[in-house]
Amino acid sequence: MEIVSAEKFKMSETDFRTPLTVMKAVNPDVVYPAAFLNEQTLIVSQGRRDVGLDSVYPSVECNDDPDYYTGVEKWGEYSIQESRFGPYVIPAGPIRNAVVKFKADFENKWAAPPSMMGASTYEGVYIAAEAIKNAGTVEKEKIRTSLAELEMPQIIEVMQNEVIAFSPDYRESKFDLYMEQLIWNETVGETRPKIVWPDSVKETEFILPDWYKSGGS
Repeated sequence: MEIVSAEKFKMSETDFRTPLTVMKAVNPDVVYPAAFLNEQTLIVSQGRRDVGLDSVYPSVECNDDPDYYTGVEKWGEYSIQESRFGPYVIPAGPIRNAVVKFKADFENKWAAPPSMMGASTYEGVYIAAEAIKNAGTVEKEKIRTSLAELEMPQIIEVMQNEVIAFSPDYRESKFDLYMEQLIWNETVGETRPKIVWPDSVKETEFILPDWYKSGGS
């Protein structure tokens, strides 16, 4: 993979047409924004609608949120969403029933589907409680040590080996990520995701749309 352009922007920016125009000039095959919801929505819509940068736009998992599917409109169709939990997809597997229940309980309480960030926060509370229980105290240093040693069953996000644990180097947990492609749903007037990778949970094949321009030209 060759990076042909890397453009910076500030959080809360609303006009991305200049950096997108710069990127279009160097003919990228893929435009990968490292962005949160508000910026990602505008990058995709402005890139396709205003700049004519007809490329594939992946997005990171924090964008798997109901507001993203509403905000990106039809310009987001066929873009790619990296995910570990989403409002409109439940991957097959051992935690499927737990996810179904969580989503139903969440929507019953808040009248809206949960996002990835909401699910992650929910799990974080249980992880913190387990670490405190194992430490036997609320002393920060002992809780930190307890978190480093923690192993507990996955809850509503799919984890490698079905276990929540943290690596010793960067204290990262190991999610089993999956990739979704956004497909326009005429009934709801928004895109909806379909899992395209990996094969173990795939719902449909990846589609390269006929408007896609290799090299962005």
